[in-house]
Formats: sequence, structure tokens, C-alpha cells
Amino acid sequence: MVILRRVALLTCTAAAMLWEPVQASLVVAKRHQHQHQHQQRERERERSFSKEPWPPPEPVGEAPALAADGAFKTKDDACAACKFKATGSCAMYKTCRCHATNSFFGIVGLPEPLDQDNWHWSCGAEGGDKYTLCFKTGEVESGTTYLDNFGDEVDPNKPKCPV
Repeated sequence: MVILRRVALLTCTAAAMLWEPVQASLVVAKRHQHQHQHQQRERERERSFSKEPWPPPEPVGEAPALAADGAFKTKDDACAACKFKATGSCAMYKTCRCHATNSFFGIVGLPEPLDQDNWHWSCGAEGGDKYTLCFKTGEVESGTTYLDNFGDEVDPNKPKCPV
């Protein structure tokens, strides 16, 4: 019985001794694989930076003036301000969907103020259901005309902001 235990112990020890070099070579191979993947990502990143940058697009329209209270006088003015700001940046051009809201809310028991138009814009309707979409967007019924997020026709083969 004692001999069998010693043989089993020697067998386990020999197996462990054989496993250590294999395990070490697996660690080295895994490290080499990670380095190769990192180098490949760096080369792809450098290639993407080597492209010629493009300038930001010209803003569409004119920025409307703010009223004395710091808000816009009409919904159309708020939407035009959103369009002017968002079309002058590729990031905003691609992601902004202009919404506008009137921030005037009547209060019971107080006299009605003279100025009840306090319009503000936002790039989304996350502020709640009082925000309404400014421009019709998407594909027009005929299927041949495409609209950007600001209701303007665009050619999908000649984008305003590439990439």
C-alpha cells in the first residue's frame, strides 16, 4: 500500500514537472498574441489618422436674435437657431434632431404676463412631451428624395459630412 502511494505521488510530481514548461510556453504564446493584436490596432489607428481632415460645414441660415428675456420670440426662431448651430458641426449635423418648446407656463392666482412666448430649442425630446419636432425628416414618399435631420434635401452619394 505504501509503495502504491509513493508511485502515485511520484507520478503526480512528474506530471506537474512536465506541465510547468507547457504552461510557461502557453503564457508566452498568449502574451505574443496580445502584442500582435495591439500592434495591428495601432497600425489601423495610424491609417485612419493619415486621411486628410475636412473642414466643418458652413451653417445653414442665419442665427435669429434672442428676445430681451434671453429666449426666442417664436417656435420658428428657436428651430432656426437649432438648425444654424447644428449644421455648422458634423457631430451635431449627424446626431441632432431639433425640437422646440415654449417655457411659459401660466400660474393660477397670478396675473397673466404680457410676454408669453419664451421659446427654447434642444437636440432631442428628452425634456418631455412639451418638446415638438421642428423639421420633417427621413425619406419622402417617392423614395428618390432624402431629407437630413433639418428637412433639407440631401444626396446620399455626396454627404455633407463624410464618414
